Amino acid sequence: MSLSAAAPSRAAEAVAAVPSSPTLGRAARVSSVAASLLTIGAIGVAVGAVAAAPLAGAAVADAVGAALGSALALVQGANVSARRGRRRFVLVGLVLLGAATLAHAAAVPFLAGLLLGLGAVIAVMAATGWLADAGLPTFAAAASALAILAAASVVAAPVLVATVVLLAAAAVAAISIDTVSGPRTPVFVLPAPPRLSEHPVAALVLAALVASFAWRSGGVFALLIVLAVLAASAGIGCAAGRRSLASAPLTSSGRAYHAASAVFDATVALRPAAATTVRSVEEVREAIDTARARGLGVAMHSTGHAAAGLADLSGSALLKVAIDEPITVDAIRRTVRIPAGRAWGEVVPLVAAHGLTVPHGSSALVGVVGYLSRGGLSAYGRHTGVAANAIESIEIVTADGEHRRVDRENDPQLFWALRGGGGGFGVITAVTVRAFAPGEIVTGTTVWELSDAEAVAHEWARWSAEAPSAITTSLRVLSIPPLPGMPFPLSRRPVLVVDGTAVDGDVTARDAAGTLLARLRSAATPRLDTWRVADPAEVAHTHMDAPFAPAHSSAHALVGAAAPSDADQAHGIVADFLRATADSAVLISELRQLGGALAERPEGAGVVGHYRGAFGWLNLALRGKPGREVAEAAIDAQWEQVRRWETGYTAPTLAAERHRPARSFPEGDIAAVDAVRARVDAEGLFRVDVSPGAHSGLV
Repeated sequence: MSLSAAAPSRAAEAVAAVPSSPTLGRAARVSSVAASLLTIGAIGVAVGAVAAAPLAGAAVADAVGAALGSALALVQGANVSARRGRRRFVLVGLVLLGAATLAHAAAVPFLAGLLLGLGAVIAVMAATGWLADAGLPTFAAAASALAILAAASVVAAPVLVATVVLLAAAAVAAISIDTVSGPRTPVFVLPAPPRLSEHPVAALVLAALVASFAWRSGGVFALLIVLAVLAASAGIGCAAGRRSLASAPLTSSGRAYHAASAVFDATVALRPAAATTVRSVEEVREAIDTARARGLGVAMHSTGHAAAGLADLSGSALLKVAIDEPITVDAIRRTVRIPAGRAWGEVVPLVAAHGLTVPHGSSALVGVVGYLSRGGLSAYGRHTGVAANAIESIEIVTADGEHRRVDRENDPQLFWALRGGGGGFGVITAVTVRAFAPGEIVTGTTVWELSDAEAVAHEWARWSAEAPSAITTSLRVLSIPPLPGMPFPLSRRPVLVVDGTAVDGDVTARDAAGTLLARLRSAATPRLDTWRVADPAEVAHTHMDAPFAPAHSSAHALVGAAAPSDADQAHGIVADFLRATADSAVLISELRQLGGALAERPEGAGVVGHYRGAFGWLNLALRGKPGREVAEAAIDAQWEQVRRWETGYTAPTLAAERHRPARSFPEGDIAAVDAVRARVDAEGLFRVDVSPGAHSGLV
């Protein structure tokens, strides 16, 4: 067989090997609902069995153990079943519940309670998630679950009944279709407070379980005490929510100051002269007026991912913008209005419910407004172009206190400058973004040993020169920290990683991903391979971005002045990239694939309307004990290896370090951007808010 015939054959095999999400027909939906409800009933029976302690001391010990087990399961993220399989976690929970009933029968009270708490929370989160996947309305699911729990609380012969019901639930779950299937890219699993408000059915069931336990173990008096505690907890939570939405003036110290100046990036500790959180347009106006009266400049942020790019704030007020308004989706017009302060992780699920998605970045934790106003390099970038081009309108409070809605008809010059111009124009309070229908999505991460890097990376380089715009990928040499959620066998040493996302575009997602995977897998056998047909929510996990940012140094540049289709250029850049990473202690060395729609400047684009380069080069090194100088020296050493390919430009969304030279748009546009900035902020109130990639002479 000729090589030309073999390549399409391998691609077809790779496409066929891409796992698909299960399609729930009526029978599958009924079976998953039955498994979920039977599991919830089994949980209630197990709670009743363990709660029926003959002695008061044993009941107290079980209660303490159950509380500890529940807390451990919640804090460690029992709802991880949303990514790694409902059936698996239902079965794990049922096994733990079975062990709890056996421990109770063997008169080991605290252990019985501990196992009960762990198993109940894990099974509840998985089972109620299964109900939601099956499309059962929340009210019906809650009513059914509570009815089953009520019945389970009065059964006789609890240990025997619990054993039978647990086995029956496990049998039904084992034969039901899992609504979450296929390989999943690993994500960091870190302790975090539970967010049960996002899982209302689970919260109701867990509350019923607690009440059932109190009733069976302590009678009506204990039940009343527990109900009073639950009611008080709910009231405290609501009051805390109201306090968090309350207005607070600009302050130079205290809790409000620290909350407003806290940032995601632990590299910097912001020390503004004053700070506050603003939750409405009126509060933005008041903060601007107060800062002006005190002779302070004004800067703003939301999540603090780009905190390293902020100027010295010792003479400025910092506004944490968190507008208290809902995200609204217009499915007919395919637009999404997003208030400032929201992260992409809050937007994507709402849009996905309408069969749409948005040009978000590689992390769900990044703030929408900061990302878009800095251009934005999307996980779908080669298909959608620069993310800022998807903005339909921007709502902004300027230095004069006016709240403006800016778009292509209303102040088009300001609209142009806001999309990548580097800030310093005012306080953005909301953006409206175009969504798009991705069709089928194929996304995933593939990991190889570094010994296979040369063969795989050069195959990726050759593929990138002819890749369709339907797919966007990155090539990284990554040192995976040995943290929960990450594969331990792949940690403690550098590995080669190729990740990406394909949608239906100039070719189908399956064809785009299949061709790439066939070529890469033929070059070397991967150690981890998670490419699959997925829903939009999975895309934000593909890049394995950490939910934290320890102190680090970074550098970024766009490389490859020739067209992205230049195969010799791609081969040369990748060769130099690999040479630079051979003996480096840098945590992340990355080439992000550009070209496609990212290289095209559409009509009506912002000042950063396209990216000039074949790849985006990015390096990140942890400072740790060696310190900043050692980290930056390691980065500089790598840059020297690839410097000959520099274009002189950066993507502002990746240019985080203020002290490193950065240029986001041509010199000829700088005067135009400065003229817009001077028009809307003649006194320079927002001069400290200009990003390093803007090349403005104001700071």
